[in-house]
Amino acid sequence: MTRVPVRTWCFPRPRLPFWQAAAAVAIVGCATLALTSGASAVCLPGADNSPNPPPGTTITCSGVTTDQNGTSGYGTGNQIGIVINVDSGASVTGSANSGINIGSATVSNSGSITGATNGVFSQDDVTVTNNTGATITGTTVSGVGSNNGSVTVLNSGTITGNANIGVFAFVNATVTNNAGGTITGDLGVNSGFSAVGNVTNAGNIIGTSYGFIAYGTGIVSNNAGGLISGGISGVQANQLLNVTNAGAITGTASYGLEATGNMEVANAAAGTITGATAAIHTNSGSVSVANFGTISSSTGFAASANANLTIANGASGSITGGMVANLGFAHVTNQGTITGLNNTAIYAFTDINVTNGVGAQITSLINNGIYASNGARNRRQFRKHKRRRPRLRHSRRDECGGDQQCRRADQRRRHWRPRQPRVCLGHQLRLHFRPRG
Repeated sequence: MTRVPVRTWCFPRPRLPFWQAAAAVAIVGCATLALTSGASAVCLPGADNSPNPPPGTTITCSGVTTDQNGTSGYGTGNQIGIVINVDSGASVTGSANSGINIGSATVSNSGSITGATNGVFSQDDVTVTNNTGATITGTTVSGVGSNNGSVTVLNSGTITGNANIGVFAFVNATVTNNAGGTITGDLGVNSGFSAVGNVTNAGNIIGTSYGFIAYGTGIVSNNAGGLISGGISGVQANQLLNVTNAGAITGTASYGLEATGNMEVANAAAGTITGATAAIHTNSGSVSVANFGTISSSTGFAASANANLTIANGASGSITGGMVANLGFAHVTNQGTITGLNNTAIYAFTDINVTNGVGAQITSLINNGIYASNGARNRRQFRKHKRRRPRLRHSRRDECGGDQQCRRADQRRRHWRPRQPRVCLGHQLRLHFRPRG
């Protein structure tokens, strides 16, 4: 129940002429009036510019709070080291500013936090737990954001940045989005320059432009059932990118995964990575991929590295769209399927080293299957072969009679032993046998 502050005024009894006394019966000695205003101040204790409350204070929001501090739902932007709990069913709203506006804080939300600019905004570091069913919305800037610090988010509800950013950090962004959790915005999650963005996802992170963009190093663990998608690219890192995927990562117009520096990818059997221009792409670095799932591009390359390309495609792995190492080598070990659609299946500017396992396939529908522009091509092909055994005719002694030569030939046939197999590079494996003698 909303608590409304009250105040009591006591008035002195008026001294009136007797002819006016009868008209004064409506005037009472004391009146108790409820204070009402446009704001319902129910986040307690309140905040001011002194700044109050002091560090270590726990604030509880249990009702409908609108513009408790100017045009912010709660806080003046200089409260530091406080804890804010928004109860289930409670709401905190900033009509022209942020829902919660603090210097640094730990926020636990089980209700709704809404701001015209940011949902939760901190000048420095902030930690936000958004529980199941809870919502945090920022209309023009971010759902959760930090102006100069790092952001840690544990989300099981919904965080929305509408036209801008779901979760923004000026420095590091550490985001855990649980199953059932949703983070949306033009950019789903954004970490700062020369910093680290670390995303663990089992829910949905969806960006109109980018699902997750790290201006420094990006680390992604996309678990089974998790979706990271962007209208341009699913994930982008301006430096290094390390991805472990068992869910789905999609870039609608450009890349599934994109990095300026080096990239390492582990794609599990249930994992899918797709992109229009390329599923996996580096602008200046190398790519290393261990794939047991699906990596595909319907119009471009499955994997494109500006430098070197190292691919290990497992028996359950499927790579569709081919792969290219623009300025380096390509080392490929394949136990599954590699298909170049409109491109060469495997292309490298320098050397290519390919090991194609038993039952594995490397095909190209239009151009060359394997092509080395300025280097050597080394291909090892292993195939299944039936073991060829010589037909033996077991002769009795009396069939040869006294013919010693016949008897020796019969013994050689009955005591044959195989020679050691010989493997020739670039040729099929053959097993050679001959009788012992």
